[in-house]
Amino acid sequence: MALMGAVRLLHDALRDYDLVVAKALSLQRTELECLLLLERGPVRVSFVVSRVGLTSGAVTTLLDRLERRRLIKRCTGLSDRRVVEVDLTPKARARIGELYRRGFLAMAARAEEHRGLDACAEVLHALADASRSEASLVS
Repeated sequence: MALMGAVRLLHDALRDYDLVVAKALSLQRTELECLLLLERGPVRVSFVVSRVGLTSGAVTTLLDRLERRRLIKRCTGLSDRRVVEVDLTPKARARIGELYRRGFLAMAARAEEHRGLDACAEVLHALADASRSEASLVS
């Protein structure tokens, strides 16, 4: 049970950090969540809809707001021009990276003090895999 408490504590701390970043960027939490989905590169709008838990109409409105603020750009898919993809603008990617880099460097330093960064990363990956496996069994 100590592990469960530690995982929940980390989850809460990361959520709180997200809220601070959202405030620094003058964003709502869901807007930041959408931007974080785009960190690895362009994704289909349908992917965003599936991950943020909003209707497609609400996601369209959310993306319109982010596009007006020049935080995202829409483009047609490379393999299928009927598909709309969204991506971070370079400015948004740099600003989000800057805000998260500091927090993650602090976490990495703390992990290194205790058991080593690689060991902590390995445990977190194992926990994420276990969570995904169990989530698929929940009905």
